Amino acid sequence: MSAKGSSHQKHLFATASAEVKTYNPSKPRQVVTQLQESTNSDVSRATDRAHLAQVEWKESSPAVRSDLLMNIGNTLNANEEQLADLMVDEVGKTRQDALGEVKNAAAVFRFYAGRVWNPTGKKIPSFRPGVSLSTERFPLGVVGLITPWNFPVNMLSVKLAPALAWGNGAVVKPASAGLGSSLFLIDLLYEAGLPEGLVTSVIGPGDRVGGALIASQVISGVSFTGSTDVGTQIAQKMAATGRPFLGEMGGKNASVVLESADLDNAVDTIVQSAFGFSGQKCTATSRVIVQENVEKEFTDRLLQAVQQITFGDPQEQTSYAGPIATRGQYEKIAGSVNSAVKKGQDVLPRWKLPEEPDVDGFYIQPAVLTDVSADDEVFQEEIFGPVVSVTTAKDINEAISFVNNSRFGLSASLFTQDPLEAQQFQQEAEVGVVNINLPTTGLEYQAPYGGWKMSGTSHQELGDEAMLFYTQAKSFATKW
Repeated sequence: MSAKGSSHQKHLFATASAEVKTYNPSKPRQVVTQLQESTNSDVSRATDRAHLAQVEWKESSPAVRSDLLMNIGNTLNANEEQLADLMVDEVGKTRQDALGEVKNAAAVFRFYAGRVWNPTGKKIPSFRPGVSLSTERFPLGVVGLITPWNFPVNMLSVKLAPALAWGNGAVVKPASAGLGSSLFLIDLLYEAGLPEGLVTSVIGPGDRVGGALIASQVISGVSFTGSTDVGTQIAQKMAATGRPFLGEMGGKNASVVLESADLDNAVDTIVQSAFGFSGQKCTATSRVIVQENVEKEFTDRLLQAVQQITFGDPQEQTSYAGPIATRGQYEKIAGSVNSAVKKGQDVLPRWKLPEEPDVDGFYIQPAVLTDVSADDEVFQEEIFGPVVSVTTAKDINEAISFVNNSRFGLSASLFTQDPLEAQQFQQEAEVGVVNINLPTTGLEYQAPYGGWKMSGTSHQELGDEAMLFYTQAKSFATKW
C-alpha cells in the first residue's frame, strides 16, 4: 500500500520485511502511507543507480537542465491539489498552508531553471607574466539528501533543485512522518522527464538507513535538515571523511518588540510566526522580548489575539492551524509546557489537551508563557510547537543580549519604527536571518538561507549560495 496510489517504482529501493507507516494526526488510527523499509543493500543499490545516471547528467547542457527544471515546476503546479491533500493527511497542515508549500516548491524549481545559465567560473588576473588564470566549478556527484517531516515537499525541493541544476544526482532519505508526500514529489519529477535513476530514494529509521547512506563512499556530500543533535552527529562523520556537509538545524527564534513599535503589526505578525502550522517550523517565533514600558499593553493584546484563533480540522477553512504532526512531538510539547507550569510560570488559560489524543487527534491549543526569565529552560530550548515565552528587557541593548544568549542562531525579528534601532539590530543580532517588522518565518528562494552557531553549518541553502555546496571549484593556470 502506498500514498494516493503512487507506485514510486522508478526511484524507491525498499525490500525489507519491516514496514514504515504514516498516520493522519487528525485521526491517528488512520494509516496514510504504508511501505516496506529499505535494507542496507537497498541503500547500496540506490546510490549505485544514481551514480550511473549522474555520469551522463553531469555532461548535459544548461539548456537540457533548465528545460527539465522548468517542466518540474509546471508539473508540480498541475498536481498541486493532490499533493496538498496528501500533506494535509500526513502532517496536519491546513489546506491553505499545504497548497502554498507546493506553489513555493514549484517556484524554486523554476528559479533554478534560470540560474543554470549563470557563470560557474571566472577569469582571474595572474601576477605571473603570460599566465592565464581561471576557475570553473564542477558537480559534487551524487548527494545524500535527508529531509524533515514538517516541510516534506518544500525542503526536498530546496535541495533537489540546485543539486540537479548543477549536474548532480541524488539519493533521498525523507523523514518517515512526511514519507508519502516526499515520495510523491519524486514521482512528479519523473513525470516531468527526469532521467531514469538520477534521483533515487530509501526509507526507514534514520540511525540505520540514514547511517548507511552517510557511510556510502558513492555519496559525495550530504545535505540535512533536522534536529541539532542529529545534524551534529552527521557533521562529525562527514568531517572524518573530508566530504562536505550542509546542515540546517534547530532554532530558538526571538522577536523583539521595542517601545517605538507598531504594536498592532507586532502582535499580528508574532501570532502568525509563532502559531502558524502549530509552531512546527524551524524559524517559528518561540521567544518574545518586550521593552519594559510596553510589556503589559503588548502582552494583553497578544493574549487577546491568541484567544481568537482556532486549532482544528486542517480541512476546515476556519482552522488557523491543525494538529501536531506526530505523537512523539505532541508529548514533547505537552511535557515542556507542563514543566513550565510546575515551575510557576503563567500560561494562557486556554491551554488544554484532548482527553483521548489517539482518537481525537494530536491537538494542542496555543500557549503563551509569561514571567519567564531569559535563563529559563523554556526560553532556551527548542520546543517546536505552538508555545511562546515572553520576557522583558529595559532597552535594545539588553534585548539583543537576550537574543544572542542562545546556542541557536537561525532567525530573529525586530519591531521598531526607528531606523537606527533597526540598523543596530541587523548588525548585532547573531543569527543568519534578520527581519525588521516582519515574521521570523518565511524564506525567499532567491536569497541565501542558513543559521549561525548550532543552527547551521558554513554552507547555506537557496539563492546563489547553494551552488557553493553542490559544486566544487577547480583552478586553471596556463602559459603558452
